[in-house]
Amino acid sequence: MCGCELNDDGTKRGYWQYGYDGEDFVSFDKSSLTWTAANPQAVITKHKWDADKAFGEYNKGYLENTCIEWLQKYVRYGKDTLERKVSCHATGFYPSGVTVTWQKNGQEHIEDVDLGQLIPNEDGTFQVTSTITVTPDELKNNKFSCVVEHQGKTISSILTEDKIKTNYGESDCLDETAGIVVSTRIRKQDLIYAQSACNTPKRKENLKSHHMTPLMEIICYRQSLISLC
Repeated sequence: MCGCELNDDGTKRGYWQYGYDGEDFVSFDKSSLTWTAANPQAVITKHKWDADKAFGEYNKGYLENTCIEWLQKYVRYGKDTLERKVSCHATGFYPSGVTVTWQKNGQEHIEDVDLGQLIPNEDGTFQVTSTITVTPDELKNNKFSCVVEHQGKTISSILTEDKIKTNYGESDCLDETAGIVVSTRIRKQDLIYAQSACNTPKRKENLKSHHMTPLMEIICYRQSLISLC
């Protein structure tokens, strides 16, 4: 069995060891290019491999170079899994003034957050997207919330693995509670719709002349881990 580690400070660690009949047999020390016998039966093998300097140099080169290169490749290939983008998309609100923020365990979280541009919809309402990059462990061990503030009202959508797997949640608007959260797959993405109970004007002119608040949706989705051609 062999393996390697690459630490954040650039230091490397590698190990190469053999077992026999379910027990440790010999292990390699790359700093001295020697082998350590785990039991008396392994001493003969230890001396034989210690004398083979080319074998020792090969093992050291593999642990410090080849193994590290493969490790870095696997990290790059697995980046979509190790670092997952989660987006909070607010749409259907009017007027355009809106604030979209993220909270981690109840505290404002600003690291690795990308706020998109405000975009108008065809009906005169607006939409905006905020994206955060988190690892699966972060998402599992912490409570992340997308918080949208509009016209003095605050809607918070908690994003957890448990909520993704269920079909119910709560959000408040105009002192009414709408417990409507629909989990589905659309365009290779996992979506959660948190729909607020607000008045819905039918025409664009109603929005501007009567300053009515349309039905606003908060859409939180994770990017799919599988890319299909």
